[in-house]
Amino acid sequence: MIDLHMHSSCSDGQHSPEKLVEIAETYGITHLALTDHDTISGLSAARTAAQKHGIRVLCGIEISTNVRHQHILGLGVSPASDVLRDACEQFEQRRIKRMHGILDALNGLGIALDPEQVTRYASGQVGRPHIARAMMDKGYVSSVSEAFEKYLSLPPVRAVKDSKISDADAIALIHAAGGHAILAHPLELS
Repeated sequence: MIDLHMHSSCSDGQHSPEKLVEIAETYGITHLALTDHDTISGLSAARTAAQKHGIRVLCGIEISTNVRHQHILGLGVSPASDVLRDACEQFEQRRIKRMHGILDALNGLGIALDPEQVTRYASGQVGRPHIARAMMDKGYVSSVSEAFEKYLSLPPVRAVKDSKISDADAIALIHAAGGHAILAHPLELS
């Protein structure tokens, strides 16, 4: 069995790259692509774990673009690519800036969180699921889905700007890193 679109805790997944590979093996997956959002930080760990479990790992990434709900998968990218590593660093800085904006918006709604409470859940790129988990810890909500439904979907939070790259730039970046660009979640674009 093959899964070419998996996320670890390096972005918005629940498990470390190592644990993700272990779980994949229990489901009979023989080939997988780790495609964390805007980062390649988990690829080395996934590849090392995959060797122990007899699983083949294809290096990947999922790049968030400035088109609403449009993400581009990069499969077969080179983790040694300087252009890709530099872009991932820029993505990380962009996500940190966005996190601060979301925390400011939540503070205005009476939800007080500090960045350290959020980033301890992120072993890579920080995102809204990490904010939701911090909200759970502080007792504001009882689940991640409740955090999204009650707070993270409100206009002040959604108004926080995120300077993502264009789809054309994402495709060019993937190609420059030796990968193949594929549209992720095509049914969500309608």
